[in-house]
Amino acid sequence: MSAKVFLRPRADQDIDEQALYIAAHSSVAMGQRFYDSMQATFNLLATHPSLGTKTHFQNIHLKDTRFFRVKSFEQHILFYKQIPRGLEVIRVVHGARDMEHLF
Repeated sequence: MSAKVFLRPRADQDIDEQALYIAAHSSVAMGQRFYDSMQATFNLLATHPSLGTKTHFQNIHLKDTRFFRVKSFEQHILFYKQIPRGLEVIRVVHGARDMEHLF
């Protein structure tokens, strides 16, 4: 059975920003492909929530956070937590970002 995927507002914004950036610097079709890859990644994690690697953030609010690379866009990283109702996506960022300062 698949878990439900919930996006925090910031994660939703991250996805739109990344898709727009990709569309502007590559093509609209590639931006759409990013959205499709996000959905494929959500579907995969919804059925296999433990696939992601556990993070080791010091912030107590980020305890049990995992990360997983976006399918077909491996430079983009999705951060999520398993919650009783499913998965909560916290952020979706490019891997070149400074993760320590991001959270």
